[in-house]
Amino acid sequence: EEAARAFNYRVNPLVTALMEHIRSGKQLHDQGTIAILVDAESEADWICHDETYKMHFEGFMRRAEHRGFRTECFFLQEKGLSDEIIDRILYSRGISGVILAAPDRLRKKSFSFKWERYAIATISYEWNFLSIDRVSSDLRYNTFLAFNKLIERGYEHIGLALPPSALNKLDSNWLASYLSCQYYLFQSRRLPIFVGSPSTCSVSTFRSWYNRWKPDALLCLLGEELEWMEQIGLSPLEDMALVCLNRPLNSKFSGVEENSILVGELASDIVVNHIIHNERGLSDHPQMILVRGTWVEGETLPSQKPPKEIKSSARQPRKRQSIY
Repeated sequence: EEAARAFNYRVNPLVTALMEHIRSGKQLHDQGTIAILVDAESEADWICHDETYKMHFEGFMRRAEHRGFRTECFFLQEKGLSDEIIDRILYSRGISGVILAAPDRLRKKSFSFKWERYAIATISYEWNFLSIDRVSSDLRYNTFLAFNKLIERGYEHIGLALPPSALNKLDSNWLASYLSCQYYLFQSRRLPIFVGSPSTCSVSTFRSWYNRWKPDALLCLLGEELEWMEQIGLSPLEDMALVCLNRPLNSKFSGVEENSILVGELASDIVVNHIIHNERGLSDHPQMILVRGTWVEGETLPSQKPPKEIKSSARQPRKRQSIY
């Protein structure tokens, strides 16, 4: 005991748990628990209406189980709980791994956690006030991939529709990537972004934008804009192709699937690896893993732009190579 005090020794909860298993003579089935910290009131408030977060959660659980860990969710907005209380619970139970889940909205900007106790990772660009390792969909690559698919099939006037909440979200990656793609186009083909969604503005606003700029293709997030197109009599196969940057699973849309389950799995991997190497707390040099999306053919983008939409011109633009 004197030697332990002299060397400032602290009990390692994982070693303690392992020794308890050894003494009991029972087979070791798991290494412990990874806490999933969510800035929401409940599971229903977090994932029940968001497919991406559901897939993140599935990835957390799948990879953690494969590595010998359980997962358990803790909700910061749950009545009767606070971040201080959750911090004490995790510490008292010997939980040393924490995944900070990506919420729909991060309501708090500071937390009373003693981060030096935990191996930590998070999803995407939320929790951006913490210097920690992250895993994210490669939004820049995904946007370039979708944009190039349209260019390759003959589309020339490609618009982007974003809801107001997504304009500056996720480090403005969708916005920045689209503007980068436009840089390689002739000035006459560059369209202003439409900021709005069926839940935030009227179809007449979208109609005015469409009539003014006449896009032959539209990039969007989840495909909600098809509702507007149908109301003003536009067909994705004849008038304006529609491509999703975050294509919902099992939908009819053409677009990019973000591989969100893999994103969740890699977040679990980061935490487990930190635990194994006894790495705790915030990082001086945080890293980010980017997961490229997968292109999926659907019913809203023809294999080639309809011939009647291709206008002859005395001066044909030179053939352009893929942007990415």
